Amino acid sequence: MEDLNIDIGKGQTIAIVGPTGAGKTTMVNLLMRFYEISGGKITFDGIDIGDLPRGKLRRL
Repeated sequence: MEDLNIDIGKGQTIAIVGPTGAGKTTMVNLLMRFYEISGGKITFDGIDIGDLPRGKLRRL
């Protein structure tokens, strides 16, 4: 994935859809930190998820 930006407002529900091989599972695994990010960053409210303990991130 390259140049992917997603803004989700508080209380919004989203769906991750796409064809096989599009990266849906990879995206979820990165969000939950089952995989470590090799480039770029993922933030929640401006906080890099790499700075959060995994347990706290998963509770969010």
